[in-house]
Amino acid sequence: IGLGFFLGSTISKPIIKAAAILKEMSMGHLGMRLKMDSKDEVGEMAMCMDSFADDLQNVVIGTMKQISSGDVSANIEIRDEQDEIAPALKETIETIRALIVEANMLSQAAVAGQLDTRGNADAFNGGYKEIVEGVNNTLDAVVGPLNVAAEYVDRISKGDIPPKITDSYNGDFNEIKNNLNTC
Repeated sequence: IGLGFFLGSTISKPIIKAAAILKEMSMGHLGMRLKMDSKDEVGEMAMCMDSFADDLQNVVIGTMKQISSGDVSANIEIRDEQDEIAPALKETIETIRALIVEANMLSQAAVAGQLDTRGNADAFNGGYKEIVEGVNNTLDAVVGPLNVAAEYVDRISKGDIPPKITDSYNGDFNEIKNNLNTC
């Protein structure tokens, strides 16, 4: 009986502790570790759990914090073909990097006066696609009235008085339209 009680407590205490830590991990609390030194199956399980918690806390959460602060320099290594966490994290980083490249290309084109340049929204999905489409729509909203204004200024500078602009514009564009019509 004494031997059974000893063996039972030797096995059950670590398992109870492991269950408590797994419960904490399931709630997103990754700071606890089992730190068991035994070389049996329970000790091996504890080392695997500690290693998994370390990876989640340092690699996954650490990388997610970097991404949230705008740092997408992390290079995530996929461990094997069954790894599901690293590929998802790597794809997230690569998608954000591609979005940054697309946004920089649009910005450089606009600064260079190439206002007909548009981003490739089809290269993205979901909210990322919406961002590129939004920038494209913004450029369309600016370029249309700008081209009309440029054409009218050109015609007026040559002594040609064009008809009043009847298109409807919003905000500052409407003020430009009114000023051109007055001119």
